[in-house]
Amino acid sequence: RIYPQKTAARPETKEYLQLLRSHEQRLNADGMAKATISFSLRVDSDFLIYLEESGRYEINEVEPRDVIGYFTRDKFAERKPDGVKAYAYKLKSFLKFLEETGAVSEKKLSLAVPKVFAKQESIVTVLSDEAAKALKSGSVKPDAETAARDHAMMLLALRLGIRRSDIFKMTLADIDWRNDSISFIQQKTGIPVTLPLLPDVGDR
Repeated sequence: RIYPQKTAARPETKEYLQLLRSHEQRLNADGMAKATISFSLRVDSDFLIYLEESGRYEINEVEPRDVIGYFTRDKFAERKPDGVKAYAYKLKSFLKFLEETGAVSEKKLSLAVPKVFAKQESIVTVLSDEAAKALKSGSVKPDAETAARDHAMMLLALRLGIRRSDIFKMTLADIDWRNDSISFIQQKTGIPVTLPLLPDVGDR
């Protein structure tokens, strides 16, 4: 049985469509395999559509936090780290292409792509589903400095799946405010990890 190939969704913005065509021409010129080009363009398109949905219709409007936000969406939450890494690798290549060709000026968006992904798990098990949902949604607000700290710690576990032992060891030096990321070495595995610092966590 022959299954029809799915047509990948494409952005609607003319500038984004032109960027896709330019990148496709570069990939073909570099002799990339058809399957590689197809996957690259699928990642490119998915990112550009995400930008449109976020109200970014010009590539020079895009900020590093937009790149980080792309990987915090629900679609990546259930994927295995290797699957997310494949998207990250292709997106980084696309952003580097935009930087090299001058489509993006004065910004190193490629540096905002997270380097390592930890599997997101429900680490905080003492909270009810309703309480966890309230924390994630932001409907629960801390009312003191200590409460704000504890709130941020719970969000690190709930939103990024960081282990309790790693959270307790964190310092301000682990946070890259400019690139909205947090880096640390996992105590259990000894593996360096870099994760996006989500606005609802960093703003605590």
